[in-house]
Amino acid sequence: MLLAAVLLATPRPAQAAASTRIVTRANAREIIAVSFDPFDTAHPAFALKMPLFVLIFALVGTGVLVGGIAAWLKQHRWRMRARPKWWRTRR
Repeated sequence: MLLAAVLLATPRPAQAAASTRIVTRANAREIIAVSFDPFDTAHPAFALKMPLFVLIFALVGTGVLVGGIAAWLKQHRWRMRARPKWWRTRR
């Protein structure tokens, strides 16, 4: 209960950092099996065994990479409009 009160009273970035620390400290060293076979959970065709913190870092890194690529592609129109203006100012 005290933890919930502290998390509700802190700013958003601090909440994210605190919740991440709590999750990684609680389960970071536990080995988990990651499987993408929804039909046979007992004997999956392909499964990876890794610590939970490796999975968390991999998913965060993948999210940052995909988000960066999406933002870069979304800004293509503005970069194309700015390029001729930049060349005109360089001459």
